[in-house]
Amino acid sequence: MSKDLSKTPAWELDKFIKDHILVDTRFLNKVRADIDCVCAFLKDKRVDKHEDNERDSPKDRSEEGHKPKPPVWVSRVMMNGSFDSDSDLKDTPEVNITVFLTNLNSFNEVHERSEEFKEEIKKQLCKLPEKEDFQLCYEVQNPKKPSPSFVSFKLTSPELQQEVECSVWLAREVLGGLSNNQQLDTGTYNKIYAELIDECLSFDAEEYLLFLEDIDKRMTFDTDIIDECISSDNDIDECTSSDKGFSINKSISSEDKKGQFHLSFTELQQNFLKNYPPKLRNLICLVKYWHQLCMKKLKKPVPPRYALELLTIYAWESGSGVDDFNTAEGFRTVLELITKHESLCMYWTVYYDFQHPKVSDYLHRQLQNYRPIILDPADPTRNIADCTYVNWYFLACLAKEWLDYPCCKDRDDSPVQSWKVLEDKHCRSTFLASP
Repeated sequence: MSKDLSKTPAWELDKFIKDHILVDTRFLNKVRADIDCVCAFLKDKRVDKHEDNERDSPKDRSEEGHKPKPPVWVSRVMMNGSFDSDSDLKDTPEVNITVFLTNLNSFNEVHERSEEFKEEIKKQLCKLPEKEDFQLCYEVQNPKKPSPSFVSFKLTSPELQQEVECSVWLAREVLGGLSNNQQLDTGTYNKIYAELIDECLSFDAEEYLLFLEDIDKRMTFDTDIIDECISSDNDIDECTSSDKGFSINKSISSEDKKGQFHLSFTELQQNFLKNYPPKLRNLICLVKYWHQLCMKKLKKPVPPRYALELLTIYAWESGSGVDDFNTAEGFRTVLELITKHESLCMYWTVYYDFQHPKVSDYLHRQLQNYRPIILDPADPTRNIADCTYVNWYFLACLAKEWLDYPCCKDRDDSPVQSWKVLEDKHCRSTFLASP
C-alpha cells in the first residue's frame, strides 16, 4: 500500500489512517501514564515568588502600607489537545498541559505575571525525576535558559524510537474543575463569559465601526501571481514581495485580547471534542495529516489545524451524524468547505448562547466580522479561522487540487459523493453562509 496519501484510493483511506497516521498505542499509554505523574506532582504547588511552596505555608506578610497579595496555587493540572482526544499523528506527537491557577483577580494577570509563575513551575519540573519513576526518559527543556512563552519537557522512548514534547501553559481557574460527566448550566457559563468579554474588549464602539468599514479594504492581490507560486513551489515570501505586485492591507490593529484566554476553558474544549465517535476522530486525524502535508508544500503557515478539526466536526454533524460513515465522503466534504472559505461562519451554542444580553451582543458583533468565522465552542471571543486571507487562499487552492486525486475518486474515476452541508439545518453546530 502506498504511503502517499495523494495516491491512495478512496476505498483504502481507513487502512491508510490505521497504518500511517495513528500514533502507536504502546507509546501513547506510556506518555499518558507519565503525564499523569507530572500533573499529580504539580497540583497544589505554590507558583508565586515565595520561600515556601506547600499548601500549608503562611500567607504573604504585607509590606508596610500595602495589602498582601494572596498566594497563587495550582488548583489542578490537565493534559489537553489532540493527544488527549485520540486524534494525534504518528510522526508529530505533542502534548499540551494546562496549569490552572487560583487567587487571580483577572484573566490578564496570568500574562502579567507569567515569568514569575513559569520560573517556579520550571523549578518544580526539575525536581520531579527525584520523586517519580517514569516509564519514559524525562528531560526538562533548557532548564537554565530564560523561559519562552511556555515551559516544556520531553518524553522519549529509545525502544520505540519515539518522543513527544510537552508544553506547560498557564491559565486562570474559572470553572473549578468539572468532571467529564458534570456540566454547569448555560446561564452560569454565560456569566463567566460576560466577565471574559468585559476584559477582552479594549476598543470602543467608534473604533469597532471603523473596523467594520475597513473590512472591504483589507486586501488586494493578484491571484494569478498566487497560482503561479503554488504551481512553481516557490516560497510564499517570493510571491508576496512588492515587486511582484502583491500586497495585503491587514485588518485594523487593536489592543484587544480576544481569544488570548481560551486556556481557562480547556476542560470545556476537551469535553466537546470527546463527545464524538471514534471514526470521526480518525477522519480528524486524516484532515490534520493533510494539513501537515500542505504546510510542508507551502513552507509557510496555513490556517490552524484546530480550525480544520472544527470544520470536520461541522461537516459530520451537518452532513452525516452517523457513527459509521464513508471516510472518503467526509474527507471530500471538508476539502470542498475549505474551497468555500469566504462564506464560512460557524459556531456552537453548547456552552454559550444568546440568552445573556452581553454575550448575545458580543456574538452578533463576532458574526458580522469578515469571513471565515469558526468560533471556539469553549470561547466566544476566539475566532479560530482569524488569519490572513492569503493563508486560506493558498490552502483552498491545494484543496481544489486534491479533489481530483484518487483519494477523492470512486472506482469508476467519478468524484466521491460529498455530504450536503450547506442547507439550513438544526444540529449542535450552526452554519451561516454569506450571500
